[in-house]
Amino acid sequence: MNEPHIANISTDFNRIQLVALEDKRNKFIYNWVDTKIGDFYIYIDPSYQDCTSIDKWMKSRNKE
Repeated sequence: MNEPHIANISTDFNRIQLVALEDKRNKFIYNWVDTKIGDFYIYIDPSYQDCTSIDKWMKSRNKE
């Protein structure tokens, strides 16, 4: 286990690379979902209608 330290490229390259790659993957997936939302039907249980995490899905559903 490493002692706590400020991350730097020479000692933490692998960790920084993994975080950057994961961030890139997440952005790609979120962008892909944004472009496909209108193409898919999903059922949203009424108890989740006030959830702000699914606003994009609710707007898409209301367009139909």
